[in-house]
Amino acid sequence: MANNSDQAWYAVSSDDKAAFDRAIAAATERAQQAVLEAVAAHRRHGRPVYFVDAAGRLVKELPDGRRLEIQLDKNDREIEIAELAPAA
Repeated sequence: MANNSDQAWYAVSSDDKAAFDRAIAAATERAQQAVLEAVAAHRRHGRPVYFVDAAGRLVKELPDGRRLEIQLDKNDREIEIAELAPAA
């Protein structure tokens, strides 16, 4: 359960721009941390991680580190397009 400081940003008025900006920054930071934790958990459990890269490609990163560009067909089955270079 969240403590009061975790919930405080919900009560910020959008009329208080500085407080609102701080609340948005805090929420963004929490969201980014949650994504990093989820990705780490997927990797620990040997599951692939899916994301869209900077070039707009749907990428499936396998537990062994290989990265595949994929597409989904009309039945949502994966179609491998190409193996991509390892992450830098």
